[in-house]
Amino acid sequence: MPGAFASCNLFIDLLIDPSTRKATNSKHPYPARELFTVTEVCTATCQEQPLTAQPHPCGSREIAVMRIQKDMFEAETDDTSLIQSLMTTWTTDGITSVLGLCCKTCTSVKKADPHKIIEKSRLSVDNGGPPQHLYMLVHAALIIDESAQQSFMASLDFPFKWDFHGVGYTLFSLGFWNGTHYWTKMFKNIGRISGVWMHNDRANGGIARLVSPDHTQLAGAAVERLLRLTGGLKDLPL
Repeated sequence: MPGAFASCNLFIDLLIDPSTRKATNSKHPYPARELFTVTEVCTATCQEQPLTAQPHPCGSREIAVMRIQKDMFEAETDDTSLIQSLMTTWTTDGITSVLGLCCKTCTSVKKADPHKIIEKSRLSVDNGGPPQHLYMLVHAALIIDESAQQSFMASLDFPFKWDFHGVGYTLFSLGFWNGTHYWTKMFKNIGRISGVWMHNDRANGGIARLVSPDHTQLAGAAVERLLRLTGGLKDLPL
């Protein structure tokens, strides 16, 4: 049934990720790599042999969407409001997690006690420098309990100014998705009035409205308590 369901996240993935688009000229992919793309470097070790590196299923890959999940905070800090701290760790030491894979190099063990593979993910800009924009997706679908999803989303505190590999970025857009509807807050100028504007077709007759003349008010906790939130950042002179 047309219009009964749509994946906003998948649509944006397809829109901004060069690897999902067929370029008419391979020398000039669309969209351009320097708009959103960073390199994710993944390494793997065994729980029993933490000093021995193993081949990672993904290795190094280029990504346009940086997905933030609750377990990433649990691996580094219990404070989910420290998004800048999480990003700093992600771009330096890397973030560790447990893959759903068993170690194949160790001596066979009982199925009840397999050796898991420990993954470390690090974001690099060595292949082209920091992108012009950063796009982040807060992925809460893996949290089964709906109240826990909402609690996690509400605890996130997005700063207005970011640092990514030594480059300053300014938060200019927050998008909200509740499974059936998408709307956004953004910093822009409409009719010579600058500030934080809300675009929501299901509110105010579909007309954009000024939320605050203070552009820094775009930052802060995700008080809308939705299941998923996307954030776009851009280096802006203020």
